[in-house]
Amino acid sequence: MTNTKTENFIVQAASHLKDVQNRTMTTDRLVGAYITFQQIRIKQVNEDNALIGRSLAAGMLFVCQTLYYA
Repeated sequence: MTNTKTENFIVQAASHLKDVQNRTMTTDRLVGAYITFQQIRIKQVNEDNALIGRSLAAGMLFVCQTLYYA
């Protein structure tokens, strides 16, 4: 069975959490994990915003066509 991106992310986050709890994670690894998580979050926000933008554009096109042909 193949894991999804989300499942892989959760497994990786759990691994990092164990390392933090066991005090075996180095500071640079912790900072690197934080940066990675922030990049993933920003990427998702950008993808969501792009989807919203495309939806708004399609909605505006529909409204303009409806008004034009009415």
